[in-house]
Amino acid sequence: MSGNPLEIFSRLNLTLITELDEQGMVLMRQLQRTRAQVMHRWPMPERIGENTDMVLCEYSPDLSRRYAWMPGEAGAAVVVLAPGGAAIDLAGLKAALPDAVLHRPYGTGAVSAALILAWDHFTQARRQSARIARLDENVRSLRQIERAKHLIMKQKNISESNAISELRNMAMSRRISMAALASQLVDSKNNVS
Repeated sequence: MSGNPLEIFSRLNLTLITELDEQGMVLMRQLQRTRAQVMHRWPMPERIGENTDMVLCEYSPDLSRRYAWMPGEAGAAVVVLAPGGAAIDLAGLKAALPDAVLHRPYGTGAVSAALILAWDHFTQARRQSARIARLDENVRSLRQIERAKHLIMKQKNISESNAISELRNMAMSRRISMAALASQLVDSKNNVS
């Protein structure tokens, strides 16, 4: 992030799930200074993380089951608010998959660091998931092309390189990708069988 690292938060929706005691109010004011849209909820709702970019939530042993998304498919960055000085169940914290943890008392530097860390971690995880999805799609496409190539080789009794050329020419003449054509050929073969 260039310039003020907190500048990005002015475009985000944050949900604060904590009691607005003295420390809760300190945190609320610090979040409002980021110019983000801050929504407060308390007591902790059954489902958290809907219609928000980041959730700052009190630690709860059942936190991971309250998320509005499937495990591993986070819909918002998560900052767990840990009680100051009190022991916390590390296995439960790990299961909650937080992007950052913020301990009481909430210092300005600690809040800023937790927000930046959580947002960076969350956006990086999203980019990696998107990249993995693209790679998975590429592998599926290559498998379909390979199957289609073998179909053409068998049907026309031609070599592998000629089958690839045939597939490429057919795709170009239909103005579709080789992967789309391969999928059509394999699907039509499967529907005939």
